[in-house]
Amino acid sequence: MTQYIVSSGVQSGITLNNGDTMSVFSTGTASDITIFGGGQEIVYDGGKSTLSVVSGTRVMFGGITTITNGLETVSAGGTSYDTKVRGLGHEVVLSGGAAQNTSVEGTLYVSSGGSATSTTIFANGNEIVSSGGKETGTVVSNGREKVLLGGESDAAQVLDHGTQIVKGLALDTSLEEGVQDIEGGTASSTTVVALGEQYLDSGSSVDTYLEGGYGDVYQFVYGGVASFTTVLGTGYQEVYSGGSSVGTKIEGGLEDVEGIADVTTVGADGPYGGALYVYSGGEAIGTRIVDGFEIVSSGGTTRDTFIDGGVLTLTSGAKATGGITFESNSGTLLVHEKRMPDVVISGFQAGDNIDLAYVPYSAGDSVSVNTPGIVTVSAGGKTYNLHIAGAKVGETDFSFGSGSILTRGAPAQPAFLRPAESTPPVATILAQKPVITPASAAPDAAAGGASSASVAPCWNHINALAIQQETVAQVFSAHAS
Repeated sequence: MTQYIVSSGVQSGITLNNGDTMSVFSTGTASDITIFGGGQEIVYDGGKSTLSVVSGTRVMFGGITTITNGLETVSAGGTSYDTKVRGLGHEVVLSGGAAQNTSVEGTLYVSSGGSATSTTIFANGNEIVSSGGKETGTVVSNGREKVLLGGESDAAQVLDHGTQIVKGLALDTSLEEGVQDIEGGTASSTTVVALGEQYLDSGSSVDTYLEGGYGDVYQFVYGGVASFTTVLGTGYQEVYSGGSSVGTKIEGGLEDVEGIADVTTVGADGPYGGALYVYSGGEAIGTRIVDGFEIVSSGGTTRDTFIDGGVLTLTSGAKATGGITFESNSGTLLVHEKRMPDVVISGFQAGDNIDLAYVPYSAGDSVSVNTPGIVTVSAGGKTYNLHIAGAKVGETDFSFGSGSILTRGAPAQPAFLRPAESTPPVATILAQKPVITPASAAPDAAAGGASSASVAPCWNHINALAIQQETVAQVFSAHAS
């Protein structure tokens, strides 16, 4: 058993074995110390420990660091620099203590009032940020960071199948081939790129940015609320029953909804626009379709929908409530069944189109307004009524023409509209959900949530551009002139 006392200057290159101790006092520095099981290093207030390696368990207390049987604890006023925690090693940062540039292949605990900066977590490594603790600038590389209720992690990078579990607060996290699993906490301003995945089991995700392009990226909303997500390129937002989204912006990507989607904007930043699919049990509220697509399948509902240059498709069995409003840019309502939507259609004007896909057109068909606000299409010996706001009795501005298209005024029909003899092939296809659901959503019980081992093989990734091309082809394949 050897005792080392460092009261001033630098003591370096020492190996502490079982029973060996090193005490580092104010103005003293311990550098490049290797501590095996049973060895201990105690760094008092004002002392420093740098480039230390722990091969067992570590405890730090009383100043900065006490290492007993491989456990290091950093207490008030103490700072641990460039420490390496390996194997069964543990580093504990207590209130007022700090750890900088720690490499973790064991376990790092950041307790209430403690802080850690620029930690790197490797395979089999774990960082636990307790209530009141804070970590800044973690790099999770095939390891795991767990942020408990009341804990905070800022500016983490989760890479190479690493996992961040959020029960507290995570700010400005970046996921690249990594996973963020939100379990009752809040993740704000997360960026997901290159095969990254965000899971929202409960709690909230705010301002998530899904940027596909170098591989598919996902946000899976099983519960809680995802607010102000932006979906680009090969990005996907999946909102399951029990989950909800608010203020999603789809700009070239996809959103699938079996839960609630509130105030979604479907844009067209990509060559084919974005797409919102509403499946059975799902409801989209206040959607604004701008040059993109909203497709409502049987059992799905769209409420208070705005068409501002895009296409709203109601398949057989879909439900529209509240109202459908055409805005300033020319748009299309595509009704893929013989039953007309029982809602008021507002703002319908020259340049807009209502495509009654299953109403047969012939030269003898007619359209009339016999009741204020009710436009009647007479085709194939049957009548079909649409509630169009502002329609006046005797008005002759409505036309039902080739392709079963209802228009108002006399603009030329768009070139993509299908000829009358076409049979729409999309009816059964649109009701089928793209296969991007998990093969198994069971969390890793040992990890307390999703882990790289359980998550990586779960998804049948598909190419978003191919889906959007197929969607366009399905909706408009028979429309080509």
